[in-house]
Amino acid sequence: MFDAIIKFYQEHKETIDNLLSGGLPAILFGAIGVVWWWYQNHRKKRIPHSSFAFDVIPPKSEVLPVIFREDDEKSQKDPLADSRIPYQKRLFDRNIQQELERKLQETGWLLIVGRTGLGKTREAAELAQLFNNDGWTVLHLKTGEWLDFPARLPKEVETYPKLLFFLDDLHQKMYQSRQDISPKAENSPLEKFRVPLQERLLKTLETYEKLCGKEEIRVIATARNEKFRHILDEPSEWQKLQWDKYPKLWNRFLIIIKLGTTEEWL
Repeated sequence: MFDAIIKFYQEHKETIDNLLSGGLPAILFGAIGVVWWWYQNHRKKRIPHSSFAFDVIPPKSEVLPVIFREDDEKSQKDPLADSRIPYQKRLFDRNIQQELERKLQETGWLLIVGRTGLGKTREAAELAQLFNNDGWTVLHLKTGEWLDFPARLPKEVETYPKLLFFLDDLHQKMYQSRQDISPKAENSPLEKFRVPLQERLLKTLETYEKLCGKEEIRVIATARNEKFRHILDEPSEWQKLQWDKYPKLWNRFLIIIKLGTTEEWL
């Protein structure tokens, strides 16, 4: 065996000496460079362009048509999501909108939860319209946009002092955020590709409170709370919120449980 190795070296001495003297390291570094270039190029292709994550609805505007887009799948399936249908009071002895308005003014953050089909979004949208009529700018969180806290007040809202954040279907947005990729990753190979929306949402809202003052910020959110699975391979709507894992976020909200035509406060 040893003799065979010696013979092979003698027959290919010049080539082997060249490799050992510099050719082999050059090839290795070249190969590493190609792999790194491919990795970075592949990574950048997956990174979305940075954009403002909210629809901006200035004061004295029509809020419902922005929230209930005609081409939106939810709006097409849910008759309560038709902005053209007038809002109807469900209880003669209670004014739910006035109650919600008072609670939102007192606590700052409201989360309406309940099963599908109870009109959670419509109730929240009507409340947002009331505040919009009173001079508040509504920021409607888009689907599929990367949400992150700003270093300073964004130019999109710097002329609007009072901001109401409208966060609809948080259960679904939280679940979909598993696939969200940070645009910051384009400038830093060490930047995390994915950060849970629960973490980013809390940081974003608290940052706006610091930039604008807590009295100038209001938050209205909705989510489904069914504890059984609608889709076998997915968690339940309640599990998608990951309530126990992110108490700092969820404890900021006053929780309103919508039960048919009634509400309960937590």
